[in-house]
Amino acid sequence: MIEKLLLPKEVYQLVRLSEATVWRMRRKKKFPDPISISDGRVAYRESEVVAWIARQPRSFV
Repeated sequence: MIEKLLLPKEVYQLVRLSEATVWRMRRKKKFPDPISISDGRVAYRESEVVAWIARQPRSFV
């Protein structure tokens, strides 16, 4: 099965967090890292983002 990839903009909308907040959380290892899909382009594995959402307290997301 092919993993669905989400572009950063899609992730920010899905998790309702700004780009800066996601960046800070990634730096602290509290959010999944993206993967490189080409020179200068990244995407997130949908399964990792969904799993991250599921681990959050209801009041957070």
